[in-house]
Amino acid sequence: MKKWIISLFVVTVISGCSTTPSSPKPHPEKYTFQVIHIEIPEATFQTPLPDVEELIQYPNAKISEYPIVLAGLGESVTNDQTKGVLMPEDYDIVDGELIAKEKIVKLGYSTSITVDKIENGVVSYHLNASYQELKGFDEHKTEGGIAKMPFFNRRAVNTNLTQQPNSWVSMAGLVDETNGEKISLFMGIRIIPPIADK
Repeated sequence: MKKWIISLFVVTVISGCSTTPSSPKPHPEKYTFQVIHIEIPEATFQTPLPDVEELIQYPNAKISEYPIVLAGLGESVTNDQTKGVLMPEDYDIVDGELIAKEKIVKLGYSTSITVDKIENGVVSYHLNASYQELKGFDEHKTEGGIAKMPFFNRRAVNTNLTQQPNSWVSMAGLVDETNGEKISLFMGIRIIPPIADK
């Protein structure tokens, strides 16, 4: 089973960047929030850390995108693209047979944004972005047969941020897997202002 320890902290703000995995168009009235996740195997970085544009060009970088969110001042908006899947969470033995107790597990990506304040062109907001995928099953021998328990990759960030539109906020952390492989993990968040603000 993989255990993930993720420590995220704001490390830098990059203004005016435009090179990203996708280029969302500005909304007529809402702010567009774009969140990307970057994984770089066995990478070691020194301070200052690379900016988002450098990270996405890094050899062997794995880039994924969270759902785009459109939100205005005072709004809380969630773009949940997860799917509920029945998974065993425990087993009982009934009349010598193994019976799974199942629960619904959400797999996939979700992004939630709450825009708290917009002042002097700076946006203060709350971000809650998460991702979960099924990695496989651990097998355990029991009196009633072999119990299969799922294990998952999970990533999440839940924090308050303040940034200017048309800029990236970069976060970084280290994922430590039980097999000893080190992966440098980064998240980039960009705000694209509405057309009216350009």
